[in-house]
Amino acid sequence: MGHVIIDASVAITFGNAHEFGIVSQLQTHAVVIGARTSGEVVRDPAAAALAFAVSDGSIRLASIDLENAAEQTALQQYDSRIAFRGRGDAETLALAVSRGYIVASDDRAVRSTAKADIGQARTASTVDILRWAVIEKRLDAAAAVAVLARLDIGPQIIRAAAVQGK
Repeated sequence: MGHVIIDASVAITFGNAHEFGIVSQLQTHAVVIGARTSGEVVRDPAAAALAFAVSDGSIRLASIDLENAAEQTALQQYDSRIAFRGRGDAETLALAVSRGYIVASDDRAVRSTAKADIGQARTASTVDILRWAVIEKRLDAAAAVAVLARLDIGPQIIRAAAVQGK
């Protein structure tokens, strides 16, 4: 089982739609969120959903290990970038690089940085999370599309897919 680290965009998107269980109950990936990132999810219902998932152990909190020089260096590298300075995104990317996690994000800057630094295969989005739930047979395709339509970024993704003919 691999690990996927979610950023605030994923936590907020699924949490606000009352669909956080799709993320927290992944079976093929252990789900992790950075401590900094969890602190950025401050409004309910997303904050409450994340807090519940952390308390029941379905999502694990992770932090940079202060005794691990590679993790500290990775965090410094991402914190030095203006787009990520002091944000959970820097920690998310640093943990992914140093621990081999897949990065799940819908943030364009996070996704493009993850693709450049760790590759397409270790970069995921909301659509990938829904696809994993379908593969795990927790949702069928129609239900996944219905969930996507309810997510705050869903209409944008659906329009883009229609333009691309997918």
